Amino acid sequence: MMARLATFFFAVLCESGAVMVPLLKGETPSAIAASLLLHLIGCLALAAAIPGLLPADHMGGRKQGILVFSFTFFIPVFGLLGMIAIMVHFRFRRKKGWRPEFYSIPQLPFSEVDGVKLVRMGEGGAWSRLRTESASRTAKLEALMAAGAVPGQNASRLLRLATGDSDDEIRLVAFNFFDRREKTINSSINSLLSALKESGDDREKGDICAKLAFAYWEFVYNELARAELMAFYLDQALSFACRAEELSGETHPISMLKGRIYLRSGHMDEAERAIERAMELGAPADKAVPFRAEIMYLKRDFNALKGLFDGHAYLRHKPGIGAVVSFWTEA
Repeated sequence: MMARLATFFFAVLCESGAVMVPLLKGETPSAIAASLLLHLIGCLALAAAIPGLLPADHMGGRKQGILVFSFTFFIPVFGLLGMIAIMVHFRFRRKKGWRPEFYSIPQLPFSEVDGVKLVRMGEGGAWSRLRTESASRTAKLEALMAAGAVPGQNASRLLRLATGDSDDEIRLVAFNFFDRREKTINSSINSLLSALKESGDDREKGDICAKLAFAYWEFVYNELARAELMAFYLDQALSFACRAEELSGETHPISMLKGRIYLRSGHMDEAERAIERAMELGAPADKAVPFRAEIMYLKRDFNALKGLFDGHAYLRHKPGIGAVVSFWTEA
């Protein structure tokens, strides 16, 4: 640091001498040459001193030294004054502020706290844990929680598998999930039946009957109905679907539902007619074609099945049925 200051003061003296020589000796060639030499030495000394006198975060090394030299050499006197002003400003007046120490904030009330573990598990992981007899109770309970949070056939099958577990607690939790699902659907059905009794408008009655048909179908679709009640739920769903069509007219969702009910009951011809009628009423092909294909397969009408998929080859890119369509279109 002291060497840098000494170099800086030496540069100031050289610059002062470069100014005084022409004033004292006149504008002779020797005086002008001496002035230029002193100016050059002073600029080089400034280029060496100034970068080291600036704060560490403003040091630029060689490029900054070249910039200082160019500024002071081509702008005599004023370049020196400018460099002194810059050094004073950045060295003494503009000190770098220090950031306070980091500290941790208290946990927010809605954040996940210790002891509460979120269940993140796919269907495959849940199946694996529930089917492994050596799996711990905690692992099986996590699988049940994951299955209970997702509706659908696969979740119901997982729960049904858990009802046969050797652990009493696992069985109780699985039965509890089944009971809650059944109660939710039953509550919806009871509310709709009450609304149906109070309704006096045919159109409104038709809408309520359609909702009842889908509510009863939920028992079948989610496999919540036992074998002895399966036929009852299918009959109720079909009855309310037909009544909805009588009151409100045909719609493709109800026709699709009737087709699925007939298909589940084993009435293939009625199912095929209902699905075709749903497509005529505007049902999306990607929703209806898989059921038509299933009916044709069960009838062993493979030529018709291949023709159906050939006419809807774009379904090759649809998840689930895509692989089936590709197989039959390439056969």
